[in-house]
Amino acid sequence: MIAIDQIRIGNYVDFLQDANLFLPSGGNLVNTSVVTLVKVKTITDNKINNQPLEKFEPIILTPRLIDLLGYEKENDWVKIGSLKFQEFQDPADGSYNYSISVQSEDIHPTGLKFFQLENLHDLQNLYFGITNEEMPVSDAIFSS
Repeated sequence: MIAIDQIRIGNYVDFLQDANLFLPSGGNLVNTSVVTLVKVKTITDNKINNQPLEKFEPIILTPRLIDLLGYEKENDWVKIGSLKFQEFQDPADGSYNYSISVQSEDIHPTGLKFFQLENLHDLQNLYFGITNEEMPVSDAIFSS
């Protein structure tokens, strides 16, 4: 289950489908073979898009997801809008991690803060916090 205090309107989350659950129109339900990507439109009383919170999970960042979202990759770096994030694979378990270093005394007293990101909504929230803009997502993910 996803933590409601980590989500904001505009985030994408994984919608756990079952045969008895109906997602209201306007929920932007998108099937991607990786996750069922849903854009958060409303958050109220432990519900996302008028569905129980337990029907949603965070979307883990992976190279496949980064490709589906349409981001440019250059060596170990991923370009998203005006920012670059570093992608690295953990040799111990093969999982992927994404990080960014931000240089600003407003963020950290030493002027440099390292953020490690695991989920898509974390990346979206950090991107928004730094740029004051929504993170761009390729329209291609919404076709099909």
